[in-house]
Amino acid sequence: MVGLSGSQNSVRYYLLLNGVPTGDSLLGTGAALSFGNQRALGTYTVRAISGSGCVLLMNGSVLVDTFPTVAVTITADTAIYPGQSVALQATGGVRYRWSPSTGLSSDTVANPVASPVVTTLYSVIVTNFYGCSDTLAVLVTVLPLPVLNAGRDTSVCVNSDTLRLTGTPSGGSWSGPGIVDNLNGLFLPRAAGVGTFSLVYSIVLQSLVLTDTVVVAVSDTSTPVLAFQTICSPNVYILGGQTFGATGIYSVRLSNSAGCDSVVILNLTVNQPSSSSISQTICAPSSYSFNGQSLSTSGTYLDTLTNAVGCDSTVTLNLTVNQPSTSVVNRTICQGDSVVIGGVSYTTSGSFTITLTNAVGCDSIVTLNLTVNQPSTSVVNRTICQGDSVVIGGVSYTTSGNFTIRLTNAVGCWLS
Repeated sequence: MVGLSGSQNSVRYYLLLNGVPTGDSLLGTGAALSFGNQRALGTYTVRAISGSGCVLLMNGSVLVDTFPTVAVTITADTAIYPGQSVALQATGGVRYRWSPSTGLSSDTVANPVASPVVTTLYSVIVTNFYGCSDTLAVLVTVLPLPVLNAGRDTSVCVNSDTLRLTGTPSGGSWSGPGIVDNLNGLFLPRAAGVGTFSLVYSIVLQSLVLTDTVVVAVSDTSTPVLAFQTICSPNVYILGGQTFGATGIYSVRLSNSAGCDSVVILNLTVNQPSSSSISQTICAPSSYSFNGQSLSTSGTYLDTLTNAVGCDSTVTLNLTVNQPSTSVVNRTICQGDSVVIGGVSYTTSGSFTITLTNAVGCDSIVTLNLTVNQPSTSVVNRTICQGDSVVIGGVSYTTSGNFTIRLTNAVGCWLS
């Protein structure tokens, strides 16, 4: 707390920190004055200026109150899957401000519910009763959902031995007709009987249930087996020594691994590869991540991914790298004038670096070298006789009186 035990009426008191005005001033009332709580460290002085312009520096004592610090705790970093939520918890304050607010049920409570769609680092500013603040952060990682695969559809004879089903990722369980061991994926054909069965492979992730299905056809020697297969063009599918390269349903006679002579009905789907093009513009020296590379040169780049139907997706990147620019502005103005660049007004001498955006959307670094010249004043006392005159600035003065004349001094500013 900085204040004065007494003051004089009509005297203006200015607060200085280390000899520099803080911008705080009070008008004397004849009683004690207080400049309130001051948070900056240093030496405080008070400058008193009377109505007649007299100046007096005043030194005194400063009362420093130390408020209790903030004792803050926050939820530990956590991970969720897409579509899930997690409750965050911060303690130790009376006001809370979370950032970013995206995915939060509220950004001003101690315990918001977070439902981000991407991995997000949430920070919270906790403020206690005394106005002291602290900031902590918690990382909510959004894990990618694993791709379940119950394996390829298959066929067996009704009298075959137990079939072990393999699902990925491991750790799930199986359900459906003929499953005799749900954890190890053991399917007994004779327990299911002759027919086509959809067997479900399930994994539970933090209350989220993911499933995939495999079709097992159980047949005897006289029952055709239905087989579903999907390939990508221009690949072909070979079954029983025959080659198939077009979508369709085919009948193929062969002996399966279980020793059953049967007819396989092949339901073949031939999917197509795809291609796409991306045009991206960046500013040097930034880079663009593509195909595991960090690219910083304009050009055309290729990458091969997998499309929605499991075939090759060729991606063409057309990358344009634009350049930032620099410029220097030298300006001289008079005290009271200003130079405005980028919406910012500059009024003091110095060299300023200003970042704008150039015509290609990159940084434009402007260096402003500003010189602020000062106006000046002078007093001319002249006595003349009636009929004579005094000429200043091209104006003739012939009568008694005080005159304020505004001219231009040697540095181009007002001389009055």
